[in-house]
Amino acid sequence: MKFKLTFFLITLLNVSCYSQCNSNLEQYAFGFENIKANSFSFLDDALNNVRIVGYGEDTHGTAEFTLLSEELMKYLSEKHGFKVFIIETSFGEGQYLNDYIQGKSNDLKTIMNEHNSTWRYRTKEFYHLMNWLREYNQNNSDKIHLYGCEMQYIVSDVNRVKDYLKTVDSDYKINGFRKHLWQSFDESEKTDYFIEYAKLKNYFIDNYEIFKSKTSEKEFNLAYHQVEVLGQFVTTINQNVQQRIHGFRDIYMAENIEWILNFHGHQSKALHWAHNAHIGDWVSNGIVDVTGHQLRKRYGVHILILRQILGKVNL
Repeated sequence: MKFKLTFFLITLLNVSCYSQCNSNLEQYAFGFENIKANSFSFLDDALNNVRIVGYGEDTHGTAEFTLLSEELMKYLSEKHGFKVFIIETSFGEGQYLNDYIQGKSNDLKTIMNEHNSTWRYRTKEFYHLMNWLREYNQNNSDKIHLYGCEMQYIVSDVNRVKDYLKTVDSDYKINGFRKHLWQSFDESEKTDYFIEYAKLKNYFIDNYEIFKSKTSEKEFNLAYHQVEVLGQFVTTINQNVQQRIHGFRDIYMAENIEWILNFHGHQSKALHWAHNAHIGDWVSNGIVDVTGHQLRKRYGVHILILRQILGKVNL
């Protein structure tokens, strides 16, 4: 018995079935004995005109899924010009990781300990992935950029906005935003968060020309989007039904991915790595319109979805 990674490839056709129709999935399944970039050559034809590859993992933190994400990014970057890597972490946290792979920061351990809200990336395989991305960028002029697409944990977004305000010599004070999405909020807190967000957004709008002159339009747009992420958070905590919170989370993940691609231009291509529950092209449980389905509605045939499982097969 050997462990073998299996991909389910979902292109134009979304297949939804259970164990009784496993035979129908055979044409979409691909197994791996070895995890290497050249193993993905079977995707070459399917990637024509694709801008987003959605790569789903069956469980978080599993070594094989992280190792495979590195090899998939190698393949997509080298063979098909994908230079944006989007992971299931907060937008602000992704910016700290991007600083590392761009060579702007040298202490990955501190980033992971102080600017990372999740256990799933505190693995040797993820460290190896970050170091490969950093090495790639040191040796190539066409850099890979790393982003998070989440809005569950916003402390890092607040900190990045604060850093930007220091850069433009502003003494504006941001209050609140210390909780994450799954904590409880009373009505007064929700009101306070909304007021703080609205004031901050208007402050950025009113000072657009000044801030842009002290940095650049690109830097302003990036900082302003992090303010918008705070707005996403505020909107979501004001949902009174748990299922709506899950729904808004996926909607905003898709919106952030769309923003990232627009930020990098109409020819940009991205690998999006997240849990299978977000990557799929469906409405989960008939209620949550998940990220993959949101992106399908935006990009149509220009998105390719890969879901994977880790299982045992007889060889």
